[in-house]
Formats: sequence, structure tokens, C-alpha cells
Amino acid sequence: MTTIDLVEKYQPYLYNLALRLVYSSQDAQDLTQDVWVKILNSLDSFEKKSGFKTWAYRVMMNEFLNQKRKYTQLTFNDFENTMDNLSDEKLSSEYEEPHRQLLVHEAKVGCMMGMLLCLDREQRAILVIGEI
Repeated sequence: MTTIDLVEKYQPYLYNLALRLVYSSQDAQDLTQDVWVKILNSLDSFEKKSGFKTWAYRVMMNEFLNQKRKYTQLTFNDFENTMDNLSDEKLSSEYEEPHRQLLVHEAKVGCMMGMLLCLDREQRAILVIGEI
């Protein structure tokens, strides 16, 4: 497998993992890029004792925990204030069922991501590791 094939195959996985860790798409892109630099520079040290995906996952988690960069972090009060300021959208009969289900799902995902941002980096990493 060529390097290009490797990046094409695992880029979506690593980006989605980064997005769970840092929430912001720009931060996730930066973190993913940093991880790819580490991975590509250390491909020779990959001993194939585990799958590549597992190894890349460990590189991602280590990079996230070791970076000095401050990623977006909210407090629970910030999250509460944000939720209080959202308008209530009624899921009236004007929405068809699939669209209504999608809106509910998106609201759940948004709430979960907001709550993740209230955790510090180590707590966030532990939750994401446990979830995956």
C-alpha cells in the first residue's frame, strides 16, 4: 500500500476522531495534520504488532494529550448559557418524520459535543477512548 493509499484510507477515521476530541473543524484539521506528520515520519518504526488503525489511533491520542495548544474548552456554565439562549423550535407537523428524526439526532449530537467541551483534555480523551 502506498503512502497516498494509506492517507486516503485512514484520513476520514483520523479526522473524525480528532473532531471528537477538539470539536472545532479547524482544530481537528490541524490535529489530524500533525498526526499525519508524526505517522509518516515514523512509518519505519511501525512494527505491525497491531493493526495500522490501532497504531494511528494511539498516535492521535498521544498527540492530543501532549500538545501544548489550547483547544476550545467550555465550562458547564458556558454550556448552560448557550443552551438557555437557543430558541425553541417546535417539531410541528410541517416536518416529515425523517426530517424530524434528523433534527432530533442533530440536537442530541450537538448537546453531547457541547458537554464534551466542558471536560478537560484528559477527561475528554478518556471518554472518547471508552466510547470507541
